Order: sequence, then C-alpha cells, then structure tokens
Amino acid sequence: MKRVLTRKRCKAGKRERESAKGLIKSRKIIKRNIGKVYVRFAEPFSVRDIIQKADDQKVDPKLALQKTAFQLCKSINDVSPITPKSIEAGILLSHREPALPLSEILRMAERMADYVTYSGMSLSTNQKSGFRAAVESTVKSLQKKGYVSVSEGTPRSYSAEFKRRVVLNFYKNNSIHCFVIPAICAMAFLDTVRKRKESNQRNNLFYSDFLQSALTLRNILKFEFFFSPRISFPEELKRTLGFFSNGTDWERASDLEWIGGFHNYFQDWDEATVYAGLLGELLESYQLLMTYLRGCPGEEFDKKGLISKLVRYSENKNQEGDISYPESISIQNFSNGLLSCENKKYILNEKLEEKSLLRVAPWNFETEEMLRDVQRYLSLLNDRPSAIVQ
Repeated sequence: MKRVLTRKRCKAGKRERESAKGLIKSRKIIKRNIGKVYVRFAEPFSVRDIIQKADDQKVDPKLALQKTAFQLCKSINDVSPITPKSIEAGILLSHREPALPLSEILRMAERMADYVTYSGMSLSTNQKSGFRAAVESTVKSLQKKGYVSVSEGTPRSYSAEFKRRVVLNFYKNNSIHCFVIPAICAMAFLDTVRKRKESNQRNNLFYSDFLQSALTLRNILKFEFFFSPRISFPEELKRTLGFFSNGTDWERASDLEWIGGFHNYFQDWDEATVYAGLLGELLESYQLLMTYLRGCPGEEFDKKGLISKLVRYSENKNQEGDISYPESISIQNFSNGLLSCENKKYILNEKLEEKSLLRVAPWNFETEEMLRDVQRYLSLLNDRPSAIVQ
C-alpha cells in the first residue's frame, strides 16, 4: 500500500533533507578548517549525594545551593584552558607600573604560564611553540581595538586604557581562578612582612602569621571563589609556595629566609604586584560596599535597589578620584559582596509578605574589623614591594 504524502509532509521532508545537507557541509568546513574539535567535560556531580550530605550535616538549603554552584563553576574552570590574552590582561591591570615595555610583558607572561603548568591546568596555546607569539600578537590586537595604549618612547611601553579597563578585566577573568592562590600567597607575604616590621617582631612565627593573613583573605573572598576546606587550605598554600622557592622550609623559616625565598622568584620586587594586584578590584568592590553600609545602619533595601545605589555611590567616588580600579564598580562583585555580608549577618534578609528586603545590621566590631582588613590589603598595593621587604 503506497503512502500518500500531503503537501505539508513533502515540504517538511524537503526541509529535513536541506538541514541534513547543511549539517554535513558545516561539519566538512569545520573539519577542513580546524581538524579536530575537542570538548572538555568537568567531573560530574551527583545531586542525590549533595542533597544527602547537606541533610546529614544540617546545612541550610540556600547555603548548600550556593556551595554547589561555586563547586560546579570551579570544576568547569579547572578544565578550561588559560588564554594568553587573559594572562596579558592581568599583567596590564595589576602591575604597579602604569606602562610596560613589550619585553617585560612577554617575560612575565611566560613566567605566569609556568605556574599554569605547575598547577596542573592547561594553556590554550602550547607554551613552547606559540605562546610567546600569541602574547605579542594579542598586544597589537588590543592596541588596534583601543583597549591598550602605547607610548612612543624608547622602548615602546604599553598600558591599559583607563576607560577600557572593564573590558580587559573581562578577559582577565578567564585566568583569575588559576592565579587566586598565588595572589593570596603574594599578598599575605607582603602583609605579614609589613605587620611584623611595624610590631618589631623577630620570633620564628612568620609561617603562623602568614597563614592567618591568608585565611583572612580566604574568608573575605569565599563568595568569589570556591576554596579548599580550611583544614586542607594550608597544604594548598604550601604547594604554591613551593613554586616560588622549592628549597625553602616555609614552616620553620625566619623572616629573612621568607624574604629570600620570595626574592628567589621575584628578582624584580615590583613583579609581585602582578599576582597581588589581581585581587585589587575585588577588594576595592568590598571596600566600597562596606563603606556604604557603614553609613546606613538599620535601613532596608530591596537587593536591586541597593545595588543601584552602590553603583551610583561608587561612580561618584570614581569622579572624585577615590577609585584605583574602575573595574571594581561591578554589579557582580557587589552581588557577591552582599551574599558574603548576608552570610556573616552584616545584612539581614527579611521577608515582608511576598517581598524580600535586606536590612543593614547595626555596625559593630566585626564589621569594622572586616573593613579594616580590606583596607589594609588594598594599602599594600599602593606601596612598592621593595620598600616593604627592605
């Protein structure tokens, strides 16, 4: 018995054939142009196990969801290749020198690529056969697009265009998850050296002070990154310290040995700001948030309205010249900062009928201490590392 095809069915069949031909053609083009296409998958998670563990430990469902989201993002980041553009953007945004010659950008980019390999992550370009050329071509490409400025001196120097720093920060975020631990190590090291000099301490507790500083940073930024548990976080720090100097016994080292260990890597101390400065825009976002909240204890806001007020407040600060990192005026950073404040009970989430409001808790010693910590770390980025360690 013959099958009778209606006009509608004939048209549908024709579309399917054309779609199939187009798919085959596109596959041939992809194969001809790039050969093989690789897809990376992160380690899978069991939702059942996550829920069961949260129930067993009596973790608040909202907090469990947040932790799962962070862990999922981290697992994706861990298998995402680090691009030369992201490393270069981080250097231009973080180095304390406003302009750098191409030779310095290339040198530091290759050293940061060494850490990517050391950490077990991957680069999008082979470091031995193309990475240096990729960085150089990216500098020129960013210059043509107006994201990077060049000074016609000898040698030519490149700097981040002030009004385009937000775009460069977008590129930088491809690699920040890889460099956050060495960034914490560099900043905690400088912070510990300065505090011990100011208090004139010469005991053998440098590692203990360093660890406390690093844990404080971890606590501030725990809604920005998924960190290892506090009990295993020190081991991650020690592994990263081994990258800077593998021959230093960090737990028993004296102040001078710690400085010598870091100087083993940072022959030019200003290069330490490339790592420490990666956290600058995040810390400044938190400083803006905390400073604003200090001025309105007891007030209630809806979240969207509060973020709008924070943006306007920060833009006014920027116009007054009080902002070091214009990319810190970020809705995402402020949103994460509010989650952190809510977690620490600096902000109370209250339900009013079907509406959720955020009420600023009374300012107390803990909130003041967090603001002081953020300001202390930010102040490190205004000083030359060489002046701190001498």
